[in-house]
Amino acid sequence: MGGETRPGRNVGAARGAVTPEARTTPGESGMRRVIAPRPCRVLLVEDEDMVRKVLLRMLTARGYDVKTATNFSEAEAVFQAPDSEFELLITDVMIPQGSGHVLARSLAARKPELRVLIVSGYSGSQAIEGIDPARVRFLTKPFGSAELTQTIAELMPAEP
Repeated sequence: MGGETRPGRNVGAARGAVTPEARTTPGESGMRRVIAPRPCRVLLVEDEDMVRKVLLRMLTARGYDVKTATNFSEAEAVFQAPDSEFELLITDVMIPQGSGHVLARSLAARKPELRVLIVSGYSGSQAIEGIDPARVRFLTKPFGSAELTQTIAELMPAEP
């Protein structure tokens, strides 16, 4: 695999593994409709290079303006930059120098309207103390592009 990504792949759970993405998802008419979320500014925090690159490609292909960080302190520095104005934080639960939950609390304390998407290879609680539960979603790896897009659409308001 070697760091290369191809369309039709998923973000995997173990060591950034990439797995084939399902082509159809059941719904009322046999296909689940994916709602295209409005573009927004995203801070993506992921320490696994392959996973970060796959997520970056998924997000930018859908029109998101994405900045990345690989650890807690780097994420805080990127968030505090003068031109940041992030609307969405996407972070792994376990990141170097801290946790995604603590990072989310820290950034949301500075910007209460921030939306948070926690991704992890482990299932767990979506609740993050100090953040409105309506502003948080949890996505378990592995997941595909359609599932990521749908989750963001459910999380983000229609208008900024």
